[in-house]
Amino acid sequence: MSLVLRSIHKHFGSIRANDGVDLDVASGEL
Repeated sequence: MSLVLRSIHKHFGSIRANDGVDLDVASGEL
């Protein structure tokens, strides 16, 4: 599932970061 979230994060970027869900993905990337 992480791969899916990662793809979404790549498309939406900071726009979805405010959702909080992508924040988890961003933390994993960094």
